[in-house]
Amino acid sequence: MDRGIALHGETAYPCKAHLPLVPYVCTPMSTERTERIRLMLNDQPNDCFLWHALGLEVWKAGDETEALQCFRKVLDLDEHYVGTYYHLGKLLQQTGQAEEAIATYEKGIAVASKLRDMHARSELQMALDELTD
Repeated sequence: MDRGIALHGETAYPCKAHLPLVPYVCTPMSTERTERIRLMLNDQPNDCFLWHALGLEVWKAGDETEALQCFRKVLDLDEHYVGTYYHLGKLLQQTGQAEEAIATYEKGIAVASKLRDMHARSELQMALDELTD
């Protein structure tokens, strides 16, 4: 599925798929990419992939508030979009919201377990363990 965006190599991930659980490295913002995502969201306002992608882009650009809103929007649309739990948890940690990050990781672990996504569950458990040790 190609939406003209490549956030993780050249692979795009549809709403019900599991995103790879990798931390995003902050780099200078691609205004063009962010604007393309926003334009696509005008036509597809319930697209989890686009909201997640926008969250990653604005986070890279330093807008933690909008990134939090985007990641929460993804989970409002689809609580099974398991990759978002990892990124939301990391962002919550970064913004000093440890208790909410813990709750986010725990919820993500439960969702990943229900989906039998042991890789995602393991990544979320490691993030939780790092935070609570």
